[in-house]
Amino acid sequence: MLRWACEIGQVDILLEVALLSAYLASPREGHLNAVFHIFGYLKHHPSRRIAFDPDHPNIRESRFKSHDWGNFYRNATEAIPSNAPPPLGKSVSTHCFVDTDNAGNTVTRRSQMGILITDCLDQ
Repeated sequence: MLRWACEIGQVDILLEVALLSAYLASPREGHLNAVFHIFGYLKHHPSRRIAFDPDHPNIRESRFKSHDWGNFYRNATEAIPSNAPPPLGKSVSTHCFVDTDNAGNTVTRRSQMGILITDCLDQ
């Protein structure tokens, strides 16, 4: 039920549900209390929403190291079909944000990763 709640928009519990899902095959002591705690949170906060800003994110390119990948991808070009229709409307840019917790689970030393992919319309 909690995974279904995440699918219909309760993304504020997504991390906790994902962490508990790792124990579906063999739940440990205390996991049921954690599930009850999540349901209690949902009962007290029934209409939480996440709002997305349609503007482009302000990303400072200076934070990223520049690498020359020419040795690995010599003469690489994007394959665009010759019969592709002309683009219509506004262009879209896609941004991907990734965060990871390496070996954060102290019991199994498993890692947890989160990925958020957003599309922004050019003005």
